[in-house]
Amino acid sequence: DVTHSDYYYPLEAEQQLLQYVRAGDAAKAQEVLGRIFTANFETKRVSAAAARSLLYQLAATLQRLANSDALAQGGGADFVEQVVNSSSIDYARRRLSEHIARLAAAHENRAQSKTEKLVERIAAYIDNCAESEFPDLTVLSEAFGVTPQYISNVFKKYRDENVKDYIARRKLAQAKALLTGTDLPVREVAARLGYAGEIGIIRLFRKYEGTTPGDYRAQHK
Repeated sequence: DVTHSDYYYPLEAEQQLLQYVRAGDAAKAQEVLGRIFTANFETKRVSAAAARSLLYQLAATLQRLANSDALAQGGGADFVEQVVNSSSIDYARRRLSEHIARLAAAHENRAQSKTEKLVERIAAYIDNCAESEFPDLTVLSEAFGVTPQYISNVFKKYRDENVKDYIARRKLAQAKALLTGTDLPVREVAARLGYAGEIGIIRLFRKYEGTTPGDYRAQHK
């Protein structure tokens, strides 16, 4: 069979591989790896020297990513050497595939951890506003530099609760404390919670308590 001294590993393929691994999308990264192996070992057959060069470049690409992101996923120079000196092309592909899976999982976990911390910071921000004025999604968006839709999505995912409901429950807790711990009129309690009139606080209590602020105060004070 005719073998080729040049191998297929264009810059575009390398960038795609890195992009998908960084995004934590192992499946897409494996697809890119599969296309590279198909092009070099099925569509055409590269020479042994070209195969070694290709394997070195692939392994080095992944290891540079691991090193630059300080991901303790094993490998290092030993990983690159083991891939290059693999007993077969199939074995080399398995080693590369395993490394891709580990790196993608690490990036996915890192992204989740970062997002979870953002959600906790948002919740703490809302809690700290309890003594002043509760924020809405627009205020939260400006405070954290992300869109209101993004806040809604990640808050729901990690707290299993809509951010608007979280704010409403914090308002409710504050309202209960004011109704049972002070003699402030309901309209004043409503004003402290940021409502323009009593209708807002009445709706709040009806939705979450099935009663009115006045009846709640009468029952619990």
